Amino acid sequence: MENPQDSKLHFLDYWRVIRVRLGLVVLVFLLVVIAASVATYFLPRKYDSFVTIEVEPEMTPVRIFENETGPQQQVNDPKFIQTQFQIIERKGVLYPVIDRLDLQRKWGSNSEPLPKEVANRRLLGMLSLQEVRNTNLIQIDVIARILRKQRCWRTRSLTFTWSNESRSNKASSPRGWTRC
Repeated sequence: MENPQDSKLHFLDYWRVIRVRLGLVVLVFLLVVIAASVATYFLPRKYDSFVTIEVEPEMTPVRIFENETGPQQQVNDPKFIQTQFQIIERKGVLYPVIDRLDLQRKWGSNSEPLPKEVANRRLLGMLSLQEVRNTNLIQIDVIARILRKQRCWRTRSLTFTWSNESRSNKASSPRGWTRC
């Protein structure tokens, strides 16, 4: 069996090594934190939104005989979910979404809004439809990746004004760097 004194010596040996290399440990820690911060800053922002809806076919049972009373059995149509996917992706469904969220103006340039067809294609590119297995549920995901538009830097302009009374030029001093 190991003596408690020996384990205490092992711990003291480890502590001595850490203390001697403390500068290196702190430097590696700071480098990792800075590298992770810079990498995270330059990654595109990702916004994810989802909803799960239940769709059921409107099927009224066809009764061949008037007094037929049996268990109502639902027929599982494999094309039904695919049909619902196509309906969700139609312009008649997505155009009101584009109008309600004002996506043409938000995605367009400063002076000109984006055409509705282009906004529709862009929204379709973000849209993902998935069937939840063995259910009547559809999960609709919208994933938007937005690159940072504020990556360029510019200086504030330095404006000079001339005052006749004091005969001195005044300059509004720049406040440093601002983001575009």
